[in-house]
Amino acid sequence: MAEEKSKKLKIALIGSYPPPYGGVSMHVQRLHLNLLKNNNQAHVFNMSSSVNGAENVLNMKQLSSWIRIAFLEKDIFHIHTTGKNWIWVAFYYVLSKVKRSKLIISYHSLRYNYHDFSDLSRKALQTIFNNTSHFIVTNSEIKKTLITLGANEKKISIIPAFLPPINSGSSKNKLPEEINRFIKIHQPVISAYAYTLKDASPNLHGMGTTDMYGVDLLVDICIILKRKYPGIGVVLCVTRFNDEFALKSLRLKIHDNNISDNFLIYNKPIEGLYNLWLKSDIYVRPTLSDGDSVALREALLLETPSVASDAVLRPEGTVVFKSQDVNDFAEKVNDIIENYSYYKSNTKNIHMENNFDKIIHIYRRVLSSK
Repeated sequence: MAEEKSKKLKIALIGSYPPPYGGVSMHVQRLHLNLLKNNNQAHVFNMSSSVNGAENVLNMKQLSSWIRIAFLEKDIFHIHTTGKNWIWVAFYYVLSKVKRSKLIISYHSLRYNYHDFSDLSRKALQTIFNNTSHFIVTNSEIKKTLITLGANEKKISIIPAFLPPINSGSSKNKLPEEINRFIKIHQPVISAYAYTLKDASPNLHGMGTTDMYGVDLLVDICIILKRKYPGIGVVLCVTRFNDEFALKSLRLKIHDNNISDNFLIYNKPIEGLYNLWLKSDIYVRPTLSDGDSVALREALLLETPSVASDAVLRPEGTVVFKSQDVNDFAEKVNDIIENYSYYKSNTKNIHMENNFDKIIHIYRRVLSSK
């Protein structure tokens, strides 16, 4: 048993790697760095459109990476997905079989309606699920859905995606000057994150193209709260602008409601995004659907009072509002501003678990099983 625990792991992480910086890509990056830090052999098969020159990161847009994969031997292929790109999940399933590696799939959220698949696609998905060694999901709703799709309940673990930042003292993690200037002249400062303004993928909630991250709600509470707090500032970090019409509509709404000086939309890469939560008075997560937000857990770890929708079960210490209810959202944020010392003190005793050891345990358990 001791020999088994000391054995170095050979892991392939398949998913997006920053930039851009999002919940999944940051989780993959931190998991990769933790594996390397603990002297394991770990490579990332980077499915992002950007190219990253980090150690052992293979950019799948480059032919040379595919050549290297042919010669890599891995104990485990660990796929990270939100459920949208099931075709490349199928590809890496086949590759894992060819290389006789174990397969683990992490569902960080589930934003694709597998129930609408054709019979052939459903059979293919069922084959993948039957041959997956283990699933890691971020909440119980995803677990229930996977079970209805045929996944073995005994092979599903619920583990939040949060892993603490590594090398947080690095100078390259400083906030951009544009954000620093904005924070300096506004009070209170509310921050939020959205991977995109509109999610165009059909999903389990039947939303289709929708404001998945609750950006309109964020604008609405800025309009409401400015009446009481003229100096309020909202910083929205957006990873991708994939809908020009949505961006123009958003800017027009901000302009027409006279909050252009109070609302900053920032869409350039920020490596140390958690530094924004640290400098903010309040972090908000008004999503209509969610997995388990890495950014929300970061904000709570940094003792920043946080408000989130009740779309899913939220971490201890989160102030929760009724999903899509702008009045309840505004009231909860206003209550924090009015009673800030109370809410700030409540964040000081929140325990945020480092989930790296749980993932390692699953790796070793999977490898020890036949």
